[in-house]
Amino acid sequence: FRRSRPVAVLAVTGAAAAAAALVSGSFDGGAVPLALYALAVYGSSRRAWIGFGGVAVLIAVVAPSTAGQGPMALSIATMLLVNLILPLIATLIGTNVGGRKRYVEALRDLAVQLARERDQQARLATAAERTRIAREIHDIVAHGITVMVTLADGAAASAVARPELARDAMREVA
Repeated sequence: FRRSRPVAVLAVTGAAAAAAALVSGSFDGGAVPLALYALAVYGSSRRAWIGFGGVAVLIAVVAPSTAGQGPMALSIATMLLVNLILPLIATLIGTNVGGRKRYVEALRDLAVQLARERDQQARLATAAERTRIAREIHDIVAHGITVMVTLADGAAASAVARPELARDAMREVA
């Protein structure tokens, strides 16, 4: 679930850490930084920083009730500082890794799009070349037909007066 629903994982992890802190008297949110990291990598940077803010508020609420208890009796300020360092580092690293991951995905998408455009340009160039060749062939065939028609007309016109010239013209047509 940490990849598909990182916000829910952070909410459950934070609630479990807060409940455990209130029951045991010491805050040990070891899974909270992992959930923040997952949120930063698989969610968005904005959500990660909002999640970090939520964790900071959670720690600020739980810290006074657990200060001065447990094996290490710490003041509220020291406890806040110590308990916020690991989530902050996890959020920073996760934001960096997630940003890099999103950048690489964007580059892959761009490469796919450019490949599609390149293929489309190649198809368009092929179609344009075929059209050009078809026009050239049409012009050549049309010129040949025009010559044949002209020779046939000339042969028909000269058939009575000069039959040998008409015969030569018809041989050219054939």
